[in-house]
Amino acid sequence: RFRMEESVEIYLYLVPLVTRGLRRRRMRCWKKELQKEDGLKNLSLA
Repeated sequence: RFRMEESVEIYLYLVPLVTRGLRRRRMRCWKKELQKEDGLKNLSLA
């Protein structure tokens, strides 16, 4: 079983990596969604 200090250190090490990866993925999806919306706006304006 893990000692508490060890698991906290691992947690503090993993959380920034995971959140950074999720943020990067979310930004990519968000940009795609924005491009989709822009495309729809352009179509509706045309």
